[in-house]
Amino acid sequence: MALILGLDPSQKTGWALYDTKAPLSAIRCGVLKIEAEKKAFERNAGMLGRALVKLLGEYRDPETKRIILPDFAVIEKAPRQPAGQYGQPRKAATVKFMGEQMPAQDGDEAESAGGGLQSTLSTNQMAAALCSVLGAYGVPYEAMTSAEWRKPAYGFGTRKGWGRDDWKKHSREMCRQMRITATNDDMAEACWIAFAGKSCDRFRKMEHDRDQARAA
Repeated sequence: MALILGLDPSQKTGWALYDTKAPLSAIRCGVLKIEAEKKAFERNAGMLGRALVKLLGEYRDPETKRIILPDFAVIEKAPRQPAGQYGQPRKAATVKFMGEQMPAQDGDEAESAGGGLQSTLSTNQMAAALCSVLGAYGVPYEAMTSAEWRKPAYGFGTRKGWGRDDWKKHSREMCRQMRITATNDDMAEACWIAFAGKSCDRFRKMEHDRDQARAA
């Protein structure tokens, strides 16, 4: 058994907890809600970090009362640059981010939450806040682009002609088929982000190492 936490960072961050030994219908999910302030990136990120700390503290061993932490976490990787004109991704060899010019990375051409610089900066700070909390708790995690987690979750990572609404509709339909209780888009996508975690090389190595240790 392994417990995987899926996180879809934004001002309404979807979360999901997936027990790899339980049926998919048993996935628990919700939203980390904050009272976001426009352009107050650092303040919003701080509130989101506290919301994740609160979530992690809710799951405790009934006897020892100790927090039961996820074995692994997956966060959707925030885009490093905003979408271009008319929603088309910008194709660039480098991108200026946080005052530093750096090479464009895999996933930089993915769609951003709102298509603009402000939403791109906000999403990156939200993702960083989540990673900081996981790091402080010692929870190993992996950041995956939307295409990277969709492929193991749906069987395909891209689909010609599909936009954000199509992907969100698909995530909700998949949850319905698997009888997962997800009442909004943020929850639904977080469920499949968590599910994709067991396909990560890092997670599989962790499982292999743990099995080897038990057998020794």
